[in-house]
Amino acid sequence: GIPIITFDSAAATDLPVSFIATDNIEAGEKAGRELGRLIQDHPRKQIAIVSHIQETATAIEREAGVRKSLPADQIIGTWFIDVDPEKAYRTTLELLKNPELGGIVALNEVATLGVARAIEEQEAHHDVLVVGFDNAIRELLYLEEGVIKATVVQRPYNMGYLAVKTAVEFLSGERIEDFIDTGSVLITRENMFHREYQELLFPFDESE
Repeated sequence: GIPIITFDSAAATDLPVSFIATDNIEAGEKAGRELGRLIQDHPRKQIAIVSHIQETATAIEREAGVRKSLPADQIIGTWFIDVDPEKAYRTTLELLKNPELGGIVALNEVATLGVARAIEEQEAHHDVLVVGFDNAIRELLYLEEGVIKATVVQRPYNMGYLAVKTAVEFLSGERIEDFIDTGSVLITRENMFHREYQELLFPFDESE
């Protein structure tokens, strides 16, 4: 008799009365579209997907979004790194041996950091364009340095706020949605310091 509201990660159950999270298919589409735009005039056309854990909802949906936004024959495959940055790094080193590889989409923070480390070490950021996910401080440094070209950032504040708001509304007898999309934003080197994205990317004021 206790209502359950979940947020961020889906659960394989019908018990929750509402799920508050990023629309991961749409987020994957944003990443894929951006890499497709970047690679359009690039001499190398092949694209690899580096994902986190096979058969998890976020991995499945983000990959589906990426594949939806890019030509099927341009994607050479998906590599899973089991949320291990070292495996992401080693996987990328192997991928870089392909002279036709022009882009990588990395589907979470760990994958992005491992991919970017290999790209930076091999000085391959002009040859292989990277679009990642999330906004760890190191990722933002890679973005500023041009090692990665863009990253899709979720809105965790929205998730927390809307989860509590939805719980209150449900207990008040209001109608609530089964799924509430909290949105995502494509961040690039050009827009990362725009005022509208400051609280999203840099939420903590160290002076306080």
